[in-house]
Amino acid sequence: MVALDRGATLLGLSPGESVADARARVPELHVAASDSTGDARALEALADWAQRYAPIVALDRQSATVAGGVGGDAGLWLDATGCAHLFGGEEEMLLDLRHRVERLGFSARVAIAGTPGAAWALARYAESEAGAIAVEPEAERERISGLAVASLRLPAVVTSALMRLGLKRIGDLAAAPRAPLVARFGEVLARRLDQTLGLVEEPLVPVRMPPAFSTRLVFPDGIGTPDDLALAARRLCERLSAQLDREQQGARRIELAAYRLDGQVGRLAVGFARPARDPEKMFRLVRDRIEQIDPGPGVEVAILSALEAEPLIAVQAPLMADVHEAGDQVASLVDRLSGRLGEAQVHSLAPLDSHLPERAQKRRPPLATDRRASWRTSRRRPQRLLERPEPVDATALLPDHAPAQFRWRGRTHRVVRADPAERIADEWWLERKPTRDYFRVEDEEGRRFWLRRDGLSENGEKPVWSLHGLFA
Repeated sequence: MVALDRGATLLGLSPGESVADARARVPELHVAASDSTGDARALEALADWAQRYAPIVALDRQSATVAGGVGGDAGLWLDATGCAHLFGGEEEMLLDLRHRVERLGFSARVAIAGTPGAAWALARYAESEAGAIAVEPEAERERISGLAVASLRLPAVVTSALMRLGLKRIGDLAAAPRAPLVARFGEVLARRLDQTLGLVEEPLVPVRMPPAFSTRLVFPDGIGTPDDLALAARRLCERLSAQLDREQQGARRIELAAYRLDGQVGRLAVGFARPARDPEKMFRLVRDRIEQIDPGPGVEVAILSALEAEPLIAVQAPLMADVHEAGDQVASLVDRLSGRLGEAQVHSLAPLDSHLPERAQKRRPPLATDRRASWRTSRRRPQRLLERPEPVDATALLPDHAPAQFRWRGRTHRVVRADPAERIADEWWLERKPTRDYFRVEDEEGRRFWLRRDGLSENGEKPVWSLHGLFA
């Protein structure tokens, strides 16, 4: 057995026992198959939901493997700095959190303290009838000192050895000479003790990066209609715009998160071609895709965040209208197209340092600027490249000349004009390939093609012809 509920623990069962032995002692024992992958997904989903309380949420997956912990006691860390006032104080926040977690089907203990280690220890080892512990800062050291050394997240073998030495409480360990203990048990003992007491920082790794700016609305009875969601989105856009304006920032990407009554979270993200903080512009893009959020049984909290922000200085519109009007219209068009087609479908191209046509460009945001205004080559290249060069049967009068005719897709084209070849040698740091010659040719009907020849006859190679691009 790897995990037990409270009732099984009270009956004297423990992790590590065989199911047969446990059932011999408790015939009515109910057993379910362990699903570590499902447990991990459930914990990640709970962490996503817990962001309704704090923007920084970190996973604590290792609880079952330290201090002799029982299986199933993984948890979450929430950095609630500056958040408790939204719920009426720390104690009210903890009670609300515990109540909602239990309503989702979990049993939980919660605590708030000045360090992650202290909160971990209090939640698992401090006595509390309510299951929610909030300690005043001036009393935290004394409360922590009375807890068992098992609350320091040490390996079970270290905890057992400390107890045999008579160091059963954190206070006993803190008062003992440190050098002999570190020499015997290693640096982990000192680090865990200092982290718990706040002498050493313990950074948290959030499951999602905290947003640069955010604002929230709470609905005690929940909302569930598209019109209500749209109205909430408008108010949130106005509030977020005010935050951005105070800091002279503009959002490049915003996200609307809808926290449902059943613990699910619906998210909707939209991006902007240029930094923006106009509430109507933000709302218009969110409204066009609001149907992507399923309200389910109802939404109780809605949070709008600016995931990415950049400096945006206000411009006096009447004086600068001629300069900025065209750019603003293009940016607005790009935003609408991105909202309807998807951000991945709208982009521009930027040059790369490569003469190979298929590697000479990269995708970038539609209105991004680049210090290089053009490609290095002075040769004219086609606007349309085929995804893969298509083979052709070409006939040339001399081996190094342009073809006199070629056959492509079952049709023969007679060449009436051809430019000199553009020769491109292989890039030596890549896989070795034959030298290429590119010919811009025109057929009798005025259509222009970009033909490619791989291999040089003077090098003993057999030339291979293909069509790589088409000119307008």
